[in-house]
Amino acid sequence: LRIARTAFELARARGKKRPFNPPHVSLVHKANIMPLTEGIFREAFLKVAEGYPDVIHDEHLLDSFMYKITSHPHDYDVVLAGNTWGNIISNAYAPMVGGLGMVEGINLGDNFVLGEPVHGAPRNMEGQGIANPIAAMRAAVQVACHLDQSTLLYELLEQAVTISLMDGRHLTPDLGGRSKGAELGDFVFRQYTKLLEAHFAKKPQ
Repeated sequence: LRIARTAFELARARGKKRPFNPPHVSLVHKANIMPLTEGIFREAFLKVAEGYPDVIHDEHLLDSFMYKITSHPHDYDVVLAGNTWGNIISNAYAPMVGGLGMVEGINLGDNFVLGEPVHGAPRNMEGQGIANPIAAMRAAVQVACHLDQSTLLYELLEQAVTISLMDGRHLTPDLGGRSKGAELGDFVFRQYTKLLEAHFAKKPQ
């Protein structure tokens, strides 16, 4: 029940910032072949959904959802799935946003939060210094935002990442460039610092 409530609360919060996109939660499961475990997960989701009449909710079998999200990704917002299906979905979706080196993950509990890159340890890049640092940077800032109860730091980081990608001079091999991960990380950090300084310089004392 807790993870379902978290999904609905997240969708509701995102909906407030996107007035033309109503809050939307999609459940992905395999209750058709795993009625006991996945069926209980589905029943809990539907029960929680009753308490959020302002949030659109739907459900999909994993098989069909994989096709739908890759062909029509803008039809979805918050996706709720168990660990196994969630891992498959995130890995399949990552190429649409630049690859695994761009995607962070958040492990969220009642009393803790842990951020990490979705890709884990890229063993094939070990010792080469070419790993994309953006996922790790996003994960760190996500944790800071959770502790501060504000999305400002993440929004400014996203601007810094966009500036860096558009500049194109410091991209790692996974993004089509030839730079080392430290070069890209330094450039993103410089842009981020500038945006932070500009924002807080405008803030009334």
